Amino acid sequence: MAVSKITEAALKQLQTDSELRDTEQTGFYARKQKRKITFYYSFISPIDGKRKYITLGAYGNLTVSLAREAAKKAAGEVALGVDPQEKKLERRESAATATQRTFRHFLEGQFKKVVSGKMWDDTERSLRLHFKGWLDREMNSITKTEVQEWQQNYPGAPSGANRQLDNVRGLLTKAVDAKVIAQHPLRKIPNLRIDKQRKLDALTKAEEQRLLTALDNREERRRAERDRFISWHHTRNTDKNCPEPHGSFTDHLKPILLLALHTGMRQGELFNLWAEDVDFESGTLTVVGLDPDSGRRSKSAQTRVIPLNKVATATLRAWFEQTKPESFVFQGKNGGRLDNIKSALTSLFAEARIQKKGKKLHALRHTFGTRLARKRVDLITIKELMGHASLETTQKYLHTDDEHKAKAVQLLDD
Repeated sequence: MAVSKITEAALKQLQTDSELRDTEQTGFYARKQKRKITFYYSFISPIDGKRKYITLGAYGNLTVSLAREAAKKAAGEVALGVDPQEKKLERRESAATATQRTFRHFLEGQFKKVVSGKMWDDTERSLRLHFKGWLDREMNSITKTEVQEWQQNYPGAPSGANRQLDNVRGLLTKAVDAKVIAQHPLRKIPNLRIDKQRKLDALTKAEEQRLLTALDNREERRRAERDRFISWHHTRNTDKNCPEPHGSFTDHLKPILLLALHTGMRQGELFNLWAEDVDFESGTLTVVGLDPDSGRRSKSAQTRVIPLNKVATATLRAWFEQTKPESFVFQGKNGGRLDNIKSALTSLFAEARIQKKGKKLHALRHTFGTRLARKRVDLITIKELMGHASLETTQKYLHTDDEHKAKAVQLLDD
């Protein structure tokens, strides 16, 4: 082993599989293996008295002077009774523990194992779209100030901000339960206030009629287009590839909208509906709260039974006769779950001259609840039919529209 002051020139002369010990800083040395030179610091541990060493870094990543300074720092720690190797291991373990406390690590690990698929999807989407900068941060590092700043800058409605933040709250609650973090960083941060008297996106009678007319017109156009296509095949004697005429419906849009209007089902509940959930004999439809086998889950995770009125019954009978479903009532591609009718709904609402800022299919659910309230159906029944978790949610259907308010004020003219 050569002994001299370690310099750039001395390192160039160092042979492979040999070491050079520094004469300026005790314990500081360099070793060359193949074409790589690495700096080390050797010392007697003040903890157990054993000879140990720590790696300071590779030549090229560190200059000689920086490596010597690192060795001097380590020597100072030894003089103070600290073992630099043990300290390095502690830092590494601390870094690993910190990684385990990040949103990303917990989301993709323990959290995924203990929650439903829907809850995980909602939480993952919220973090990815609205809290992307938090993913690789420790969960307990989030401050009240930055959360409140996020709330104030949220581009949508307060209810939307609350929903996204509640998804994150759920993950943090599980992290506390699993003792990954000691305290819930969002526990004392209130949700944004919501205007509970705001007008719902329920359709007026005129809007509902225009929607149904637009729906019928769409059916007629699609049916006429199919008939022209069939005629084209007949005139060219290409009946082999000729499609069948449409049945009672040209596609799933009309039966979905009619069911939404007459059952108040949510979009996810309509898309998750299975043939076995419909009982024509009893005249009921079951919204499955949670089915581990199929992965289906309603928003509240509570099963409820909805009686079918004449329109809903006729719609389902016609659709069953036409499609003969065995799993999903409304199927997407390849017989799987339908997942999107946004484009068709947007076009239909535009044709019906209905402007709704929120979810258009949800407006039909609001229409169902509003009509029940105006028929003076009691709140308990409306709550159970719509699957609300509390009466507070159901009470919003007791609102009155502008027409009813005008009539009330006109009573004073008599």
